[in-house]
Amino acid sequence: MAVDCGSTPTTLLESELFGHVRGAFTHAIRDRKGLIEAADGGTLFLDEIGNISPEMQIRLLRFLEERRIRRIGDLKEIQVDCRVLAATNADISREVEVGRFREDLYYRLRVVSLRIPPLRERAQDIPTLARRLLDAFCERQGLAPVVLPDETVAWLCQYPWPGNVRELKNALEAGAVLCRGGVLRPKDLHLTGLPERAASVPGRRPSLSLRGGERALILEALERTGWVQKDAAKLLGISRRVLNYKIRKFDITIPGRRAGGNGSTAE
Repeated sequence: MAVDCGSTPTTLLESELFGHVRGAFTHAIRDRKGLIEAADGGTLFLDEIGNISPEMQIRLLRFLEERRIRRIGDLKEIQVDCRVLAATNADISREVEVGRFREDLYYRLRVVSLRIPPLRERAQDIPTLARRLLDAFCERQGLAPVVLPDETVAWLCQYPWPGNVRELKNALEAGAVLCRGGVLRPKDLHLTGLPERAASVPGRRPSLSLRGGERALILEALERTGWVQKDAAKLLGISRRVLNYKIRKFDITIPGRRAGGNGSTAE
């Protein structure tokens, strides 16, 4: 059972999650099972958990601790056994620091944490994702298969994707409809922030991001920062872990590092 906590109004979210009994409030003309109760024996997915109100945080914390709920307007409690997954785009640890998210709820939810890096930090996934998304769209819409040539794949890998996978999906779907001859070209994608724009400005140094010429940009960032990898990663706007992966991927030799990676180097 999936709950979009970000778009559901606070007054409605309580009823959506916990349910209500007849007469609990205006227009409550019959008993209604909540999504938590409906997820009994299965999985409850709370999307955009960082947007719930302080009052809902308290109710949710009690459910997570006791695995029991009470419908709005009811006196009896109902036992619920379900797996709980939560997701958010917000920096929850920061929200806890400023007092907008309960610390006890944060640690109650934080049992196993998974961080999904933005698409720009995992460009190696884009070819597989693009072909799968494009094939799925064509099959779903009853369209003839659309060819994704290497030039388009290379362009997709250079684009920064501020909207992540959703933006990639929408761009491919629009391109599949607009392309001619069943071949999707970069011009069919109609995206802003084209990677070639920065290079078109005379006398302007390329932006240090993984938008294009990844190896050259990584080398430039390393040279600008004196081969200090943490500073280069910050300059590129990526994590240190991703930079290390790129260095290995492009076989970049760090000055002072011996073969095998055991030599000393500025970290």
